[in-house]
Amino acid sequence: MKRMLFLILFGISTLAEGFYHDPKKVVDRIKVNKGKEILLPQGAKRIGKLKHKTPTLIFCAREDKTTKTEDSLAFSKRNQVTIIEFDGGHLEGMNVLKKNEYGDEYLKTIIGFLDKNGV
Repeated sequence: MKRMLFLILFGISTLAEGFYHDPKKVVDRIKVNKGKEILLPQGAKRIGKLKHKTPTLIFCAREDKTTKTEDSLAFSKRNQVTIIEFDGGHLEGMNVLKKNEYGDEYLKTIIGFLDKNGV
């Protein structure tokens, strides 16, 4: 599952792209989409509600067949989540969210989110 999850923790905030909260669902999608068998570690389980009220920013690609926006939406029902959906594929946010330079809008979104949440 290389590069499956891009996740950065900034003390009290979380930023993610290629996010999933149910590893079994992702493994099933990989099997269907790529024909690959992935073994999960014993005890791998779904993440429901975070223990702390953690502001979370998740970038979601509309064309991602593995880590779908619907996963982030389900996670957002029980957690404090901001979802940024973009036209593109898995982990293409930096490529797609640009105005003048590579990733400039992506980084602007992250900085705005961190500023809004006092980080």
